[in-house]
Amino acid sequence: MANKTILMSRIRQIFRLHAQGRSKKQISILTGCSRNTVKKYLYKFVEQRLTYTEIDQMSDHDLEQLFCPTEPVAKDERFQQLLQLLPEVEKQMKRKGMTIAIQWEQYRQKHPDGYGVAQFYRHYRDYMKQPKPVMHMEHKAGDKVFIDFAGEKLSIVDRDSGELQQVEVFVAILGCSQLTYVEAVYSQKKEDLVRACENALHYFGGVPAAIVPDNLKSAVTKSSRYEPTINETFADFAEHYGTVVLPARAYRPKDKALVEGSYRYIGRRVKMLYTSTRVEIYAHYERIAAHTRHGRKYHYTTNPEHLASAHRFLSDWTPEKFIEDARAIDEAVADYIIMVIEHKQHPEQAYKSCSGILSLARKVGNSRLINACKRAGEYSIYNYPIVVQILDKNLDRMEEETKEAYMPQHDNIRGSNYYE
Repeated sequence: MANKTILMSRIRQIFRLHAQGRSKKQISILTGCSRNTVKKYLYKFVEQRLTYTEIDQMSDHDLEQLFCPTEPVAKDERFQQLLQLLPEVEKQMKRKGMTIAIQWEQYRQKHPDGYGVAQFYRHYRDYMKQPKPVMHMEHKAGDKVFIDFAGEKLSIVDRDSGELQQVEVFVAILGCSQLTYVEAVYSQKKEDLVRACENALHYFGGVPAAIVPDNLKSAVTKSSRYEPTINETFADFAEHYGTVVLPARAYRPKDKALVEGSYRYIGRRVKMLYTSTRVEIYAHYERIAAHTRHGRKYHYTTNPEHLASAHRFLSDWTPEKFIEDARAIDEAVADYIIMVIEHKQHPEQAYKSCSGILSLARKVGNSRLINACKRAGEYSIYNYPIVVQILDKNLDRMEEETKEAYMPQHDNIRGSNYYE
């Protein structure tokens, strides 16, 4: 096939035969490459003024970069502008009835000099093909049940009137066993949600440590990355059954590894070499990963260094890690973080709150966070929202409330005896 690159071992063979004095015709026959291909690589070989000894000492990766370089894709200002819009386009495309043509029309209205529909679609398609790292999660038995309303609405027939009535599809899945409960309900309102959840718990025959709704409006009043506000009725329902509500994160930010150089191989075709004790992975003749091979069947082994940065951060969530990070700021912050961990019913619930509190140091500085944690501790309230509220109202900058002020004696001031 024209312009198709060949294996580096074949290129080395071409240069070795050339160094032995073989003709281009002989090299073509012995390697199975066309004469034009042989001429092309020999021309580059001579142009670079290389020797076969130098070629032999190069790695396959270096050899590929020298003889088969990839051409950089031109990215002008218009492309960069579209690239910033594509995440929103992806979000809008999930809406019912939305098409790429509608998205392009809206794009051209705002950017008359933008891409045509064909180029717009091509860039969107390339964007959607970008690798998105995923992380294998180990679910503990009885830890979480995931709930949501799934897919399109269905219809049922009223037995009395014969009319079609639309219904929502409620789904609850236990994380570890994948045991699934499905029920048709009339709406996504909190009363229907609570009843469906209760039926699911009876079906499962027990109550998990946490209920994880996918940010349902009937379950979550106010979304937050760290500590969302739970609907009061749904929170009461969870408390009655001795569990907690642990909403999924409100949005999924692009992991830093996608813009960093480390997880660029996701979705690419690679070559894997393995022995009974070791596994090595190569991409474009460059070794990108090496693992010790374990003999346990049906188990994952993960090198933390190979995780996306956001996933690596989640895997490091432990009480000791949060207390250590808090102590690096101040002992008062560490004491407050310890109390947050102790007051939360579910560990992940505590970790999210701790993560949010410690992140405030980057916004307001260590000094203000220290004072805010001290004041929150005085209120005996241990969560992320109270610290944010103290900082927003600048209560961390106020001095401690003084005791009852001294009342001086004065003729115009009536004492308590006056009212007897």
